[in-house]
Amino acid sequence: FADVVVGQTKATEVVVESATKITFKTPPGAAGPAALTVTNPDKASHVLSGGFVYIAPPKVLAVFPTLGPETGGTVVTIQGEAFVTGVKGSKVEIGGKAVPDNDLSIKSAEIIQIKTPPGTGPAAIKVINPDGQFAVKSGAFVYIPVVAAPKLTYTTPKFAPTSGGQQVAVYGQNFLEGMQVAFGNDGIGYTNGSNVSVLNNGTLAMVTTPAMEPGLFTVKAT
Repeated sequence: FADVVVGQTKATEVVVESATKITFKTPPGAAGPAALTVTNPDKASHVLSGGFVYIAPPKVLAVFPTLGPETGGTVVTIQGEAFVTGVKGSKVEIGGKAVPDNDLSIKSAEIIQIKTPPGTGPAAIKVINPDGQFAVKSGAFVYIPVVAAPKLTYTTPKFAPTSGGQQVAVYGQNFLEGMQVAFGNDGIGYTNGSNVSVLNNGTLAMVTTPAMEPGLFTVKAT
């Protein structure tokens, strides 16, 4: 039987299928090219320098941004090591869902860019090299629910002292805890009110006005 050595280590499961074809299972090896040596039973041998290339497993080090809507479509940059360029077959999964090939771009051995598919909640990102080696970063991306933008209908009272401190009721729709209410205009900018509280199932917000110069101002909610 013929022997096959990859680098300095014997291969296993060697099968001589014909005078021109041998199959074998590679031993572990360091990343980079390795010589292939085939030795026949009569001790005749041949060496093919760099005949096999070991590829290091990928690593996922960072992801940006880490948040995006459940509807998908967020362009995400994955930073890492040992991504494979110039060879088809690299895959990325997010939350167990494969990113379509046309939404996946291997920019370099350190950068992959994807467009997220739809999903929910925290999702792991998995990078799979063409040789099957992979890296996973758990909870690397979080899908956030898509909520309707707040809509304002009217405020009361419509006057407040320039010193601020006036409590104002803002009526509308789609108000959520944590929202901000600001007073101003595009010319001077906007100043946030304080002590915002959301009531009546998101249709009423109470806010305390900031100190402002005299004038007529727009109320904006975010």
